[in-house]
Amino acid sequence: MFVVFLIGITALVVGLDKFTGGGAELVPVLIFLPAIVSGLGTVWQTAIASLWVLLVVSGSVAYLGGNLRTNLEVSGFTAAFGLMSVVGASYRIQREE
Repeated sequence: MFVVFLIGITALVVGLDKFTGGGAELVPVLIFLPAIVSGLGTVWQTAIASLWVLLVVSGSVAYLGGNLRTNLEVSGFTAAFGLMSVVGASYRIQREE
């Protein structure tokens, strides 16, 4: 179910981005996906979601022809946000226990 959720949300965002002609640049919105997972899932699920989003966002920036600096900045920000989500999930689970 979790993998279907990740792939479904990614397909929805990428599809909407293609539907709008890429002008809306919706793919970076995916960086909020690990934060959503951290509020509901386990630490591992959050880490997997963070890695998935990092791969999708970095791949899309590279595919669209972004230069190396832009790709590194976007990837670094996505990785930092994912790491904060993993830490948040860990803290949430400890607090709930």
